[in-house]
Amino acid sequence: MRTIRPAELASDEPHGPWSCRGRDIWDAFCAAAEGDAAGLRALLARDPNLYRAEYWYTPPIHFAVREGQLETVRALLEAGADPGTTALSGDDLLTMARDRGHDAIVGLLEEERARRERTPPVEIRADQPLHAAAEQGDVERVRELLDADPGRIAETRASGRRPLSTAVERGHEAVARLLLERGADPNWPEGSVAPRGLALHAAARAGNVALVELLLAHGADPNGGVDSSGSATYAARTPELRKLLMAHGGRLDTYDLVWLGEHDEAVRCVAADPASANAGCGGVLAAACKEGKRELLVRLLDAGARVPPVLTACRSYLMSDPEMLRLLLASGMDPDLPNWQRATPLHDLCGRDSRGRPHRHRLECATILLDAGASLTARDEDYPAKPCRGGDEAARRNLIGNGNGSVRFWNGSAP
Repeated sequence: MRTIRPAELASDEPHGPWSCRGRDIWDAFCAAAEGDAAGLRALLARDPNLYRAEYWYTPPIHFAVREGQLETVRALLEAGADPGTTALSGDDLLTMARDRGHDAIVGLLEEERARRERTPPVEIRADQPLHAAAEQGDVERVRELLDADPGRIAETRASGRRPLSTAVERGHEAVARLLLERGADPNWPEGSVAPRGLALHAAARAGNVALVELLLAHGADPNGGVDSSGSATYAARTPELRKLLMAHGGRLDTYDLVWLGEHDEAVRCVAADPASANAGCGGVLAAACKEGKRELLVRLLDAGARVPPVLTACRSYLMSDPEMLRLLLASGMDPDLPNWQRATPLHDLCGRDSRGRPHRHRLECATILLDAGASLTARDEDYPAKPCRGGDEAARRNLIGNGNGSVRFWNGSAP
């Protein structure tokens, strides 16, 4: 693969919603792409969650389908991978396989989707009485159910939600206390969005001090995040509650500080450690651009913040405002800034988001990038594709003149 290996996937630390080891996720991607079914099965035997591990919403089966590797597609489906997985670009696995002519994989995916539609999931109890009792605040019913079957304490709904977070969201302290006494762990993963649990995040967001204190006393992680919602510390409803969480190890990075309006502190942190500017989804510069804070962007650049040489997460934020994009390019941002799949900003502008919407300033931003030297012939790893058809000047006129730069060609078939 020409995919750029992210630092998180070269680490022994857990990464992503299922807390798989970073380097194991990368090895699973490589085995899937290379058709190494035996190696992939060995990885899955060591960590069964690897079939659903992902980086930037991309699981191993994406690479297996993309590269036409029938046996690793089969191994991942057998492990539990979803045949209906949809990429961040909006393409599902069947579309990807059909576009590439991987007919055997198309057949396998269709067969597996049909089989799963005929077979209801068996791992989740249909009645969910413990969740219902937790939701209603019925302490005696919760006690009765756990006395009869202590194993219910760890059961989940289809979303991955557990009884403890259900009780906390409803503010039922007595139920939450009982569940914790019976062994509920506030850091158990809950679906793909909360690898360290939802309960503390919900309590902090609601400003429920008693529940926050109760959960912290039982070891809840104040830095546990919820997808696209930050950590419990970031989500705290009041400064006082945030201070309590920080006293228990909670942290705020520079990205958090921008969204919280703590601009002076964000600048101070970047001046003390310029590398801290790259924390969070796309980094502190991306947050400032998304917020439209031009003065803050200038201060952060003066403090030493720079766009990193490779950026995947929330990179579209950098193009939220054309004039701020000019400032970033003037400060050294690469006009062909690659993401981990080697797509450039022009690729992003020529496509659409996961909801099918074009970038708001795509023509103006494309002009700025082209004037800064952005390449019209760079190919990404996923298709591979050029941002636009035609030779350099023809493509430039096509992209800028009529806004039809949304065509991307798989396998390099564009002239």
